[in-house]
Amino acid sequence: MARGLPAQVEAVLAEYRGREWDGFEDLTVPALVAPFAAALVESVGLGPGDRLLDAGCGTGAVVRGAIHAGVDPGDIHGVDIEGDALAVARHHCPAAVRLRLGSLTDLPYSDATFDVVACHQTLQHVDQRQLAVAEMARVLIPGGRLAVGCWGPVRDQVPFRALRAALAQVGSPMATTCFGAASSLSDTGDLHDLLTGAGFADVSVSPIELALRDSPASLLAAYAAQSELVQDGLRALTPDQQATLVETLCAEMPPCAGPDEVITMHMVSNIAVGQVPAQRARRPRRRSP
Repeated sequence: MARGLPAQVEAVLAEYRGREWDGFEDLTVPALVAPFAAALVESVGLGPGDRLLDAGCGTGAVVRGAIHAGVDPGDIHGVDIEGDALAVARHHCPAAVRLRLGSLTDLPYSDATFDVVACHQTLQHVDQRQLAVAEMARVLIPGGRLAVGCWGPVRDQVPFRALRAALAQVGSPMATTCFGAASSLSDTGDLHDLLTGAGFADVSVSPIELALRDSPASLLAAYAAQSELVQDGLRALTPDQQATLVETLCAEMPPCAGPDEVITMHMVSNIAVGQVPAQRARRPRRRSP
């Protein structure tokens, strides 16, 4: 058994130090995020003429999916609390897309501004989730549509379930935190209640399972690129522990024969959609468009 980490992972540890959102965009979005962003766009029927807010836009995966579906870039707004993520989004999205810094619990937009609000893999990271969903309702027109995507339980995420097992095998404390926050809103009932509690009608929540193609080495590299804490945690392992981590990761994802072999890995996201009633009573809160 070769000692240490695969060369691909070592390169990532050096390249993306201090550039975590670039690492997310370059390594995680294409393989794991973009396919589910496309499913979210399809679920809410986005198309030409829709005015869209991507709430928690990150590096712009939903924005680009909406453009692919025919939405005019000039009709798209994105808001995120992470300025570094917005900087990456601006580099990868058309200039006509209007991206701004802001919180999901206090959206910087006027009432009834958008036809559609999309929130992809972000709501689970918000402390005041009910307030955030209420804000999404506020900025939607009567009859406007909301689509929220949140990862399902860790047990349904084959690559991250395997990664947790591999981290546990070498005694890393990251075994209990890996993907934990990402799956913190994995209960379909909780997601349904958040939308109905904010006044949305015709709410449905559907688990979407996709078969993704990637290699264990690429998965580990994407995981490492997103966080200096993860990078430090991998560096803290001995070369033998690093090798055991990779070996266990491959064993947990059969029929993988080696870290560079591309295999099929299933993941699940719960997609909730709802609609603002055509008639609704609410206290107006005016904001700048």
